[in-house]
Amino acid sequence: MKNLVLVMLVAWAISAFWAYHPDLPATEVEAAYANADSQFPMVKGVRLHVRDQGPKDKPAILLIHGFSSSLHTWDEWANALSQDFRVVRFDLPGHGLTGPVEDSDYSTDRIHRLIEGLREKLGIERWSVAGNSLGGLIGWSYAVATPDKVERLVLLDSAGFPRETWPLAIRAARSPIITTLFGKLTPRALVVKNLSEVYHHDDRITDTLVTRYHTIMRREGNRDATATLMQQPEEGFPNPDTIKTLPMPVLLMWGEKDPWVPLTELEKFKAALPKAQVITYPDLGHMPMEEDPGRTVIDALNFLKSR
Repeated sequence: MKNLVLVMLVAWAISAFWAYHPDLPATEVEAAYANADSQFPMVKGVRLHVRDQGPKDKPAILLIHGFSSSLHTWDEWANALSQDFRVVRFDLPGHGLTGPVEDSDYSTDRIHRLIEGLREKLGIERWSVAGNSLGGLIGWSYAVATPDKVERLVLLDSAGFPRETWPLAIRAARSPIITTLFGKLTPRALVVKNLSEVYHHDDRITDTLVTRYHTIMRREGNRDATATLMQQPEEGFPNPDTIKTLPMPVLLMWGEKDPWVPLTELEKFKAALPKAQVITYPDLGHMPMEEDPGRTVIDALNFLKSR
């Protein structure tokens, strides 16, 4: 029995050593993933990582990424859209190169204020908004709060309605024990596993993609911010009934192979927004704009340019 216990302790120690990844300095991560388009303005007291591409005299669009992602998820879309639009995107607080906020307030109301502050700082009167997953929830709730500032709305596999069941990864992230461990034990294999769930095509999960997600996740403070965000009660989320009040044209884009926000959630949006345009992709997962940017951005452009 003593030998068995010893073997188990050694195995646990080896596993912990393999899984342990300390935080990375913000300067190191910025050096790797900021570029010439990156700006770091102070908006409402928060140092945001922002990219502002395309002609300043063109119609503007704001792109909002999802949970545990970053503005890099929109890279290909931004390049394509910037031919005809002024494309603005930013890392949400607690994500990407923005990093955590001192007061640990990651509420949608706070993010709405940041978006409005960013719009005013950039001198943009009105813009369209596109959001994926959590970014979709932030996008539609921002549009509900400021309908006079949003021309068109694009929601990709958006969150928004209460759920009876959540994916295992989300349920685990809501556990205080798991979130405590997540602060230090985040092996690269975990990133691969999560990407394999949100991508339908595993062959599109490259080493470069995995390295980006893994490195940015480890930017100092981001994992603690993720833990804080996941402990927020659903009662604090925007009221989904308000979706019905959206006055602007809406496009719903959905990957049919999405296990995180499945087609049953799309049906709720369709019921709330009967006039919305709907495009589904039989072979794509939770992040259509990242998994197949070329095909999906064409559909988005057709919608954004239509009158």
